[in-house]
Amino acid sequence: MPVIVTVTAVAIVLIGFNVFASRRIVQRESDNTRRLAQLALVWLVPCIGAVLALMVHRETPSGREPALDYDAPVRQAIETNVTIHD
Repeated sequence: MPVIVTVTAVAIVLIGFNVFASRRIVQRESDNTRRLAQLALVWLVPCIGAVLALMVHRETPSGREPALDYDAPVRQAIETNVTIHD
């Protein structure tokens, strides 16, 4: 009986952690392909996937923007009127 209670408690914690990570991904990620890939990672590799997703979507100390800014080079080029060539 104690084993069942322990397994149930661990399962509830893992599901809650995955739900938290999934909500963070849906709220922060605008690219559908990247969003689906991250959600798949969270639910297919429960604990590790959620930790990785939360690391990507963590907040800066000010709490206003993601720690990883994928658009920084583009924004910098726009601000300085530089043309980007592929």
